[in-house]
Amino acid sequence: MSFNDNALDASHAVTTSLASLSSRWGDINATSPTDIIYVGKADSLRKRVRSLALFGVGRRHNHRGGEWMWQIAGVEQAGLLLQTCPVGHQVGFENAFLRRFGAEHGDWPLANRSGPRGIDYWWPAEMS
Repeated sequence: MSFNDNALDASHAVTTSLASLSSRWGDINATSPTDIIYVGKADSLRKRVRSLALFGVGRRHNHRGGEWMWQIAGVEQAGLLLQTCPVGHQVGFENAFLRRFGAEHGDWPLANRSGPRGIDYWWPAEMS
């Protein structure tokens, strides 16, 4: 994966150094390769994806999370994978996913600045 030193059209993104991104991506993939770059949650998937996309083209400034993904060269070709969960479990599911990702890769996904928040965890039985 290669990176840009800026966030291209995501003009409101707070960027980080190429060295930091490259090092972090290498560390994440050292134990177990992954193509997951960001994990987020939403009450409304449509609104969340729209907000993220508009932020990426510089038309929103209030999106939080995933800013570093806009420094990935060719990120506009990335796929979107979604997993639904019951209403009210969004935070718990994101926390559980981040905790599992961190245990497997030693860090959070590349564009996540932090890991689980709070003590709420939820995981669907069929994914165990």
